Amino acid sequence: MLVRPLRDQRRLLRTSWGSGRGRSTTNLHLVIIIRIRNRSPTGNLLCRIHQRHTMVKPLLPQRMPLQLTGAAPSSSGNADLTSVMEVARCGDPKRDKIRNLLFKALRPRRNPEEAEPAVRAVEIEEECHSKLSEREYLSQIRSIKYNLTDSSNPDFQWKVLVGLFPREKYSTLTSEDMASEAKNQHRANAAKAALEECQSDWAMRHGAIQKSGMFQCGKCRKSQTTYFQMQTRSSDEPMTTFVTCLNCGNKWKFC
Repeated sequence: MLVRPLRDQRRLLRTSWGSGRGRSTTNLHLVIIIRIRNRSPTGNLLCRIHQRHTMVKPLLPQRMPLQLTGAAPSSSGNADLTSVMEVARCGDPKRDKIRNLLFKALRPRRNPEEAEPAVRAVEIEEECHSKLSEREYLSQIRSIKYNLTDSSNPDFQWKVLVGLFPREKYSTLTSEDMASEAKNQHRANAAKAALEECQSDWAMRHGAIQKSGMFQCGKCRKSQTTYFQMQTRSSDEPMTTFVTCLNCGNKWKFC
């Protein structure tokens, strides 16, 4: 069966001829295409052929509405508010290069309350150059730049830009001043552990350790242990007990 496109909207008369037993037979097939104004849920036209409904191809490609999901990225969080892009030069190529390196290390400027990185870079370089020798000057600049570019220590850059360090402090900044709070806490814990280790060795050398089997080692499960007590906190706190296993050398402490 031949179906013309709907835009033709005309009747098609097809006649087929056949032969048989000396006579011809004419079979007339009339196909009427009726355009239905109603549309299917998808917007396609329907045609009725011999009381049967058949879906035909859409006249135009279906277009789904554009859907936008999510919110537009905010540029305020990581925006660089630096407005001064040129660093003041002093005429010395080496010093000018150091100023540019500090300027790049101090960027980006994220808050309006922060100073311009170009201005702060000049202050750091001038202060270190005027107060330190050539060797100390290069060492201090190298240390400051390293901590400014350390991704695990973003607080130092913020402290410099907001002015928590006075200008005369730049030439005397120590590693503790430039380190993050987590790094300083780790160093304090390590120093405390080393001090306790020294105190433990001193007690062992001077016979202040008492031999006792009242403490069981959690590593080898033996009771061959020695211990001594020391006041490591305030006077109103209980003393700290240091225990050493004589069998495996394991050490632990408790209050």
